Amino acid sequence: MENIIPKIYQLLNETRDFISFEEQLKRLMYSTFADVMGIVFGQLDEAIVNEKRKEGWKRERKDKKTLTFTFGAVT
Repeated sequence: MENIIPKIYQLLNETRDFISFEEQLKRLMYSTFADVMGIVFGQLDEAIVNEKRKEGWKRERKDKKTLTFTFGAVT
């Protein structure tokens, strides 16, 4: 995952007014939150699958799902 601080610094230097900076920062943060939640849900899924495999369960399929949050969609 990329470091977000340089992106924020770049936005701050490239925008001429605070309102524009705030809007762009909001989009950046929403995108970052969606990426992080995707990683978290992926890791949670793998942990659950591994635990259930120990109990003798088998995974029949792995469907892609999309969850929509206030900050964006997470796949």
